[in-house]
Amino acid sequence: MDPVLSVPFQSVEDWPHHVVRLTHFWWIRFGGDSYLNVSYNPPEKHFHAGFNQEFLTRWLGLFQETLQDKLSLEQATLWGVIAERMGVALTFKNDL
Repeated sequence: MDPVLSVPFQSVEDWPHHVVRLTHFWWIRFGGDSYLNVSYNPPEKHFHAGFNQEFLTRWLGLFQETLQDKLSLEQATLWGVIAERMGVALTFKNDL
């Protein structure tokens, strides 16, 4: 686990379940068809976990590295923009 991101992720109690939900969330966010009956509220969840700009910066850096390693340049660029915009929404509430 990343030492910086381990702080907000301390609130995760069931990692296998969390990974299933994360995978599904990103799958539908990037255009896949939903296969679970789940509703998501990322801003509230991240707010209660103490997610802030420091954590977002670290997470986006790691996410960008993964995108560049696994996707085409075009996909990595598009998905990176989507993730950055989502991050702004997540941190906006916490940084008020």
